[in-house]
Amino acid sequence: MDQQKRNEAAAKRRMICYTCYAGLTEAIYPIFIYNNLAGFAVIGQFRHTDDIISCVQNDWSKKYATKELMSAYKKLPKYTIKKTKHILSLFSILVNYILSNDIREIKGNLLIARILTYLKNNLSKHNVSLEEIAEYLGVSVSTVSHVVKKELNVPLKQLYIELKMQKAEEYFRLSSNLRVSEVAEKLGYIDPFYFSRIYKIHRQISPSKYIKKTRRHRGHMPQNNNIEDFPIKTHFDPLISSVKMPVEFD
Repeated sequence: MDQQKRNEAAAKRRMICYTCYAGLTEAIYPIFIYNNLAGFAVIGQFRHTDDIISCVQNDWSKKYATKELMSAYKKLPKYTIKKTKHILSLFSILVNYILSNDIREIKGNLLIARILTYLKNNLSKHNVSLEEIAEYLGVSVSTVSHVVKKELNVPLKQLYIELKMQKAEEYFRLSSNLRVSEVAEKLGYIDPFYFSRIYKIHRQISPSKYIKKTRRHRGHMPQNNNIEDFPIKTHFDPLISSVKMPVEFD
């Protein structure tokens, strides 16, 4: 019955109250984040009488002592039907309040993580627009723009360039045979000189100098050449690394 009621609550997208097989009152409240079912808030079980319904008592007595069942039953909270309605109303108000505050923050972090995932998976493009990301995520353009600026304090274009620069540095460290022009092409830059200019603006060092620097220190780097072993630190690093990547809801 529980699974059936969870499905019903999710389908109706609201709290439902029901009486279980044992005659006890329960309620389920479905929780959605960006139209994806995230889970349920559940309250119960309450009893309204001192007597166990006969079918439960008969089934129990076939294997166990009735005294044990009565003892467990009477430990459950007992409320009148009117008081139960008040409790469920308060439960609904509390869940709504929690969702309107805490879930707002969860949504923002989840959305940022999905935006970062999309950008990182599309670094080979010359550019990614707000409209493109918004359509992919199923949200408005203004939502994407607002969340990026609020959570990371940078415009989307600047964030995208920073991710490209980080990916370029990963290529430079791990693929010593790649030329700057090849890395530029992998990151959507047709003109390698333009890529070098952009890189120098954001890193105050040219790609060729960065490559020489990494090779000079290669003997001191850990054998696994982790992408974080020799970065140029930027103000983006703690912001981007603090975002937890979610499982995609495709």
